Amino acid sequence: MLTPEVKTSWIEALKSGLYVQQHKCSLRTEDNRYCCLGVLADILNPNLWRYKPHCGEYRWAHNNAYLPNHVLDGDIQSKLAGMNDGGTSFSEIADYIEQSSNI
Repeated sequence: MLTPEVKTSWIEALKSGLYVQQHKCSLRTEDNRYCCLGVLADILNPNLWRYKPHCGEYRWAHNNAYLPNHVLDGDIQSKLAGMNDGGTSFSEIADYIEQSSNI
């Protein structure tokens, strides 16, 4: 579970329009498009991004499509990634996160 401060920052970032959303299995693409989990990673520590040219994407703390489970529960990540990859907007995902008591 995230701290209330991190959760609030994540929700605000998703709604801010500063992040361009992408809908594929990657936290961040080479053209700086993010999935909702990539936005959380960027908030937690933007210095952990490493570009992997052979993949054409960025990895955060050596992770590709998901964050470490100590950051956010794997089941929750799967739900959010499915929403993101299925075309749910960042704003709608932010609303879901805001209303969820287990995030």
